[in-house]
Amino acid sequence: YEVQPVLYSDMTVIKSNTPIPGKTPIGIVFDTNKRLAVALKPSPSELEWDNNPTNYVQNISNWESCKFTYDNEIDSCGTNGKENTAKILAYAKTISFSYPAVEYANQYTTPGTKAGDWFLPSLSELKSIDKSNVDITLDVLGISYTTTKVYLSSTRFYTDDTPYSYIIKYNNASFFTPNRDDGYVLPIIQY
Repeated sequence: YEVQPVLYSDMTVIKSNTPIPGKTPIGIVFDTNKRLAVALKPSPSELEWDNNPTNYVQNISNWESCKFTYDNEIDSCGTNGKENTAKILAYAKTISFSYPAVEYANQYTTPGTKAGDWFLPSLSELKSIDKSNVDITLDVLGISYTTTKVYLSSTRFYTDDTPYSYIIKYNNASFFTPNRDDGYVLPIIQY
């Protein structure tokens, strides 16, 4: 395992085994090709996926419905968290409805970023975060929190026409759960 590049508030990315004086870290880069970084801390508590048990997410237009049988299929459907987040928020506005986990990610800010810059990751994006590398990098930055939690994603799963969202453990053990369950939110940003 190794220290990962750090995203700073001025949008520079530096890989270093020591903190960079005068710079404010805001994220840890986990995908250099897609230019994605994960927030330094998750939501302080679990959040609801949605706050209305009678609402069904299948009404969200153009939001892919994914069915995965095997772990290696996760990268084939609903993989863009930024697009998923935008679709969910647009739908919520049309029905004056709330998706607390999605809204938290969308409203998350740091020095150098504004609301709307961060988003709820897809399952594929969450799964690609290497917990051990993030933990090592957090140690270098002097930041501590328990990373082994259950995190919500913006990928949708259907079985028997029941709405589901994905939840993933940060240690890359994924499993499915109904979309009305609670979970932590770990915002990501494309820089």
